[in-house]
Amino acid sequence: MSLQMVMFAYGGIEIIGITAGEAKDPEKSIPRAINSVPMRILVFYVGTLFVIMSIYPWNQVGNRRQPLRPDLPASGHYLRGQYS
Repeated sequence: MSLQMVMFAYGGIEIIGITAGEAKDPEKSIPRAINSVPMRILVFYVGTLFVIMSIYPWNQVGNRRQPLRPDLPASGHYLRGQYS
């Protein structure tokens, strides 16, 4: 199990080297890609929280067992999804 974890952890470093070898201008594109990752994570994380809190009041989100599963009748929508 630990060998798998180590290989997974170092796999990302290898991908950076492969990508740098295939890029046209690695001195410019690799730092830009690395610096944009925290912003992308922030956008997706805050975006997910915004969608959840726009459907449910903030004080009811913690009471649900599965906050990402749509509960359309509780949010005022009458169309039901496949997994609701």
